[in-house]
Amino acid sequence: MPEFAGCAVQRVTSSLLGRQTTPDDDALMKSLTDTFVRSGFHMKALVRAIVRSDEYRRSNNLSSTTWRGGAR
Repeated sequence: MPEFAGCAVQRVTSSLLGRQTTPDDDALMKSLTDTFVRSGFHMKALVRAIVRSDEYRRSNNLSSTTWRGGAR
């Protein structure tokens, strides 16, 4: 089904970003969908592309120390 890739990318991206995607995310969504399709629909490739994106970095404003259980 042609809608599968876009739907899967949108749901996984929204989940990892912690917010719904918006029209401002169209370029990101196109890039992620292309990556997902080229990978043969492997989730690992999609998740890797998301967490390496600038949008993901901006959505996570916690320092690495906080993630490790250090400073609060």
